[in-house]
Amino acid sequence: MFDAAGVKVGEMPLAESAPGRLAAAPTIDDLRDALDKLAALNGRDVDETGLIDHLGALEALKRALAAARARVTVSLVRARTERESSQGVPAERRCQGLAAEIALARRTSPHRGARELGLAKALVQEMPRTLAALTRGKISEWRHRAGSRDRRTVTGAPRSGRRRARRSPAEHG
Repeated sequence: MFDAAGVKVGEMPLAESAPGRLAAAPTIDDLRDALDKLAALNGRDVDETGLIDHLGALEALKRALAAARARVTVSLVRARTERESSQGVPAERRCQGLAAEIALARRTSPHRGARELGLAKALVQEMPRTLAALTRGKISEWRHRAGSRDRRTVTGAPRSGRRRARRSPAEHG
């Protein structure tokens, strides 16, 4: 099944750094280097226009990081499911405790880890246009969360039996 944008539902859209050009995924070392560089950012030698540009770029980066975090979370679920399946773990026991591990990695509560896991799965598997907009920094994580909640309450039906909302949060602006 494909969404209106032609993206197969359940597949992760590829990130693009510029139209038509795929970006290389950063390594752990790249991410740690970025943290070091951001720690040095204070804006002292930048004019007001540049500071506004920095704020916009930082906001877009934060949004793109939220999308990347969701994709990595779903990849972790897939990897864990495959490993446990190959080890003969019954389906109902696969990925037990994974939400708590996600919470530890994110330094948050187990409850929040479970909630973030559910939101990541919804975003990656059911909302490809929203994921793409979040990846590009066009919408905020809060907009995604609101859209995810709205989708769950459109009919009150379980996730697999829900009707899709007419417009994704990405389409709302």
